Amino acid sequence: RIEASLPEMPEAKLERFKADYGLNEKLARQVISSDYTGLFEELVGDGRADSTLLAVTLTETFKSLEREGVKVEALGDDAISQVFELIGAGRTAKESLPQIFKWLAKNPDGSPGEALRSLGLEMLTLEELRVIIERKVSENMDMVDRMGMRVFGSLMGMLMGEVRGRARAEDVQSLLREALSPFTKD
Repeated sequence: RIEASLPEMPEAKLERFKADYGLNEKLARQVISSDYTGLFEELVGDGRADSTLLAVTLTETFKSLEREGVKVEALGDDAISQVFELIGAGRTAKESLPQIFKWLAKNPDGSPGEALRSLGLEMLTLEELRVIIERKVSENMDMVDRMGMRVFGSLMGMLMGEVRGRARAEDVQSLLREALSPFTKD
């Protein structure tokens, strides 16, 4: 009984985090030595968050925010959990995480949903995204004519700068290819 009640040994926990959650050694060590180990296991365990995204956010992103002067310690487990639920539900993109956490740290009585609305980070619908992409292609027709499909990378960069945090890159790529197809032969 005593042996069964002993806490998990650090090396065993490290190996378990690598095997069960697919983390590399550095990230697994960072999560284990953080204040968020329990929250990490809870959110990943019930499928509310991708293990790598969650680990990076709770360790590297939060450290970066602290260096900027953001009071990360003001973020409660419930707020962090709700932010990841918004990502899982497709209401915002993972690129918006730092902005949302900054807002929540400054507005401790606010909710992640209020942060999304206040920051304008709610996901665009595919139709809204299509309109933005068609406008961008139209504005850059000289480049499209000159470069053909090679213009894809340039337009993709412009578009991601405009819609970052409000659209998935995969959706932008797909709709951009669709918008360019009538104008390109290659």
